[in-house]
Amino acid sequence: MRSGKGAGDATTATPRLTRSVTGVFCFRDMCFLCGEMVAGYSDVQKVLSGGEFDKKFKDVILERGWDEWALDVQERMDSVSDLFAADAEYHKNC
Repeated sequence: MRSGKGAGDATTATPRLTRSVTGVFCFRDMCFLCGEMVAGYSDVQKVLSGGEFDKKFKDVILERGWDEWALDVQERMDSVSDLFAADAEYHKNC
């Protein structure tokens, strides 16, 4: 049985940055789609209109069938009244 904690273990993964690990999600510093930092990236976009943009991503979440990514994004979206008001940012490629 492998513990996954060995220094040379190729299967050891870096823990994902989630609210349960890091606390409150910071929409100004992190891409609300992938959860990674936005600082230093040239492809960072701001959410321009809350209602329409929010609906678009809620539709995408439903289409994906509530996979892990969809659940993470939905949790972030549920934590604010709308993404525009939260100054949400995202990587264009996300």
